Amino acid sequence: MFDEEFQTAMDYEFWQRIAARGGQIAMLDTYLACSRDYETTKTRSQRDKVYRDVFKSQWLHWGCVHPQWWRGWIDHWKVERRGFWSPFIPGAKKTAWLSNALAKVVRKW
Repeated sequence: MFDEEFQTAMDYEFWQRIAARGGQIAMLDTYLACSRDYETTKTRSQRDKVYRDVFKSQWLHWGCVHPQWWRGWIDHWKVERRGFWSPFIPGAKKTAWLSNALAKVVRKW
C-alpha cells in the first residue's frame, strides 16, 4: 500500500493519504517500531529529496504545504546547505512569517 514514487517519504505519504480520506491517526503509548538515526540514512543524506517528496505529498492530498514544512525547508537551506544565500536567510524563529506567507500564497488553484 506504499507508493514507491515517494522514495524518501513512503510512510509519510501513506499517513497523509489515510488522513485525507477521513481516517484517524492516533498516538499509542506502546512502541510498535523504532528507527535508527545516523548520517547515511535516507532521511539525513537525501534531505532535498525528502522535502520534495513531503511537499509533493502535501500538495497531492491537501492542495498546499503546511507552514511547519516550509519553515523546515527554509532552515534546511540556511543550516544544512550553507550555500550562497545562507547568510541572507533569517534563523528559524524569524521565518514564521515567511513560512506562513508561503503556505498561503503557494496553493493548488
